[in-house]
Amino acid sequence: MICKICGKEFEPPKKRGVKPSVCSHECFLKHKKQLDAAGRERARLRKNKNIIGSEYICPVCGNSFIKTTSTQKYCGTECRRKHDHEADKAYRKKYRESHANTPIKPKQINNGITPFSEIIAKCKAQGLSYGEYVQQHNL
Repeated sequence: MICKICGKEFEPPKKRGVKPSVCSHECFLKHKKQLDAAGRERARLRKNKNIIGSEYICPVCGNSFIKTTSTQKYCGTECRRKHDHEADKAYRKKYRESHANTPIKPKQINNGITPFSEIIAKCKAQGLSYGEYVQQHNL
């Protein structure tokens, strides 16, 4: 293997696990410093991205604008609505495509249960109270 730091060729130890990408402890320390610096830079950029007053580029129209809130992504209401509309259209299209072959089930009315108003009408027609009707018909 070739060391990422100094470029020397080296033979990694014959152990299980992660294979080293550096040849020595000194190169490992240099590599760790580089990784730490890169991580700090990414964190700094991430942090600055949400600072109010920082310059930002609108992903819809490409114009630059100054953020007024930390969560602002678009230059204005029009671009935000345009993005939301496009995202909604894409979601609906994807949904229609994924459900294109799904058969439509016919609607069942009351799942086969007689509505209460019909039972009361039958009770009145037979001259019974609801309790008597239920007792006779074992409902």
